[in-house]
Amino acid sequence: MVVEVMHTHTHTHMHHVPNHAPSVVHVCFPTPPPPQKQQQQQESDLYRLHYDAVTKDPFISKALGPNPKLERMKAASLRLGGQGLTTTVDHHLLIIGDAAGHIDPLTGEGIHTAIMGGKAAAETILESRESGDYSKAALGKYEARWIKLFGHDFGLV
Repeated sequence: MVVEVMHTHTHTHMHHVPNHAPSVVHVCFPTPPPPQKQQQQQESDLYRLHYDAVTKDPFISKALGPNPKLERMKAASLRLGGQGLTTTVDHHLLIIGDAAGHIDPLTGEGIHTAIMGGKAAAETILESRESGDYSKAALGKYEARWIKLFGHDFGLV
């Protein structure tokens, strides 16, 4: 089993990816913002922050169990407006949310696109589970859906 946890000052994202399963479960828990006087975190603080979130957050620690395996945290810059991608689907693959660049390039906002894109992805995954078809062509419905919903934000419609 693979579990990825991403903790920001507004949300904790937990991704659970069972072995050999074509589906992903994404759970998002709101967490309080940091106090205004909190010292800015350094890159060297990432492991401690990740460890604290996994072991001390009651929701995450319950979901992961008593001995979660922590791997090195990884970070990268965010794509804005889908920059750099030619597609958000492939065989057995949907690229969703921040990874797909579903972030407004003007404002940096992405919650609205994450919600709409997540729903489009869920509908597509359910259809693929029903048909057993996870080909790029079948999963292309996801890309068509999100482009129809908010592609205009990125100049695609």
